[in-house]
Amino acid sequence: MNTAKPHLAVIQGQRLSTNLAPEKRLRIRIDLGQKPSRQELSSSPAPAKKERREWKAFEFGNIRIPYAHFEGKTADGKKYSYWQLSHGRGKTRKIESRVNFAKLKSRAQQLAIDISNGTVAMSQFTEEQRATYRRCCELAAQVHAPLELLVAEAVEARKKAVAQKHLRKTLPDVVAEYLKEKDKELKRKAWFKFLTMMLDRLAKYFTGQIDELRASDLNAWLRSLTGGLVYRRHHRNAAAQLFRYAKGQNYLPRDWDELALVDDPEPGAVKIKTWTPDQVVELLAHTRENMIPFTVLQVFAGIRHEEICPKEFDLAKTPLDWSHFDWDQKLIHIPEDTAKTGQDRIVPMTENLIAWLLPRAKQSGRLCTMLNTSNALARAKGRAKLPAGKNESRNVLRKTWISARLAIVKSIGQVAEEAGNSPAKIKSNYRKPMSEAMAKRLFNIHPTSADILQCRFAI
Repeated sequence: MNTAKPHLAVIQGQRLSTNLAPEKRLRIRIDLGQKPSRQELSSSPAPAKKERREWKAFEFGNIRIPYAHFEGKTADGKKYSYWQLSHGRGKTRKIESRVNFAKLKSRAQQLAIDISNGTVAMSQFTEEQRATYRRCCELAAQVHAPLELLVAEAVEARKKAVAQKHLRKTLPDVVAEYLKEKDKELKRKAWFKFLTMMLDRLAKYFTGQIDELRASDLNAWLRSLTGGLVYRRHHRNAAAQLFRYAKGQNYLPRDWDELALVDDPEPGAVKIKTWTPDQVVELLAHTRENMIPFTVLQVFAGIRHEEICPKEFDLAKTPLDWSHFDWDQKLIHIPEDTAKTGQDRIVPMTENLIAWLLPRAKQSGRLCTMLNTSNALARAKGRAKLPAGKNESRNVLRKTWISARLAIVKSIGQVAEEAGNSPAKIKSNYRKPMSEAMAKRLFNIHPTSADILQCRFAI
């Protein structure tokens, strides 16, 4: 028995219609009892054939880049025109569009260069290298990432792993080793003494492995110091030197950076103190004969204490010598072996300085033979009833000269050269505003004998 359902039916002789397919374009209307017309077999016209594209090719040597030109009208009648080129192979083939032929050709040239470079590079590979490269590309495809990016990440990971492998050593042992090396290098022995003192304090505070030292330990150590912010900063800088050495010796990982988390408050501005001409007169009136050259060189030429008597600071420097004076040119030459900074400089001599020094001058030899000029200068200040404390008169003579010299020449660059400092250091540590009249009074303090001073003011 045929159980198939008929597609057509007759009900009381009436003409019926039915749809034979769900798709609109395939629906046909059939009138029972009458053959359907050709138009009724299809309610919509057949789709138009797709336009065939005529592809041409740019040729660059043996490299061909296909391209084609397309133009037409949109549904609303507007014209369009564009160019396309094709490059790549297989599934990776790409189509790029440009609005004009010149831009299309420029892009094709760049593609040809890239293809040529890649071809040349691959031709230099051995079979083993080609196989390795293909295998790397397969691995990179698993994570959908560029091969170059994956290689860079792998290299960085390997570097980090190597950097983590360091030798473990206690902080006191690293301090002892570092100071032993520095003792061979440092010529400024006074600074070495301070460095030793500061690092010994750190070694006593923290005795564990240096790689276990944390910012919290360093902060606690610095806050335990009794000095002010400048004193704390000196200790922090000494610790920074130690940690750089430890990284270089592979005692710390390369990425160890606990010091960056340590507090480093900015110290307050330095209060600069200078003396008046009257105070300088009082000082010179109470200065012993053997201290006159030392004192006037500081207050009238700004020569450093360490440059006149370096042995008092355990410095491996040559002291200033009488042979360094040019009396005709009125200049003092500070050689690099004498200069604290290691850079030679020229300092001009004023008339009053020459008047103080010339009667005591020699062909050669040290300017001061005293063993402890610091104490001798402090005693002279005491006799003159002038401030003699460390915080009251530290470098006061040199600061007085720099301030007075700047008031006269009005060039901080020139004064910085003569003083052997940077202009920034002159501004922050040495300069105090002084009138030109007061500066002239300072440089007109002349001697009349070994014991009596007379001040001739030029205002």
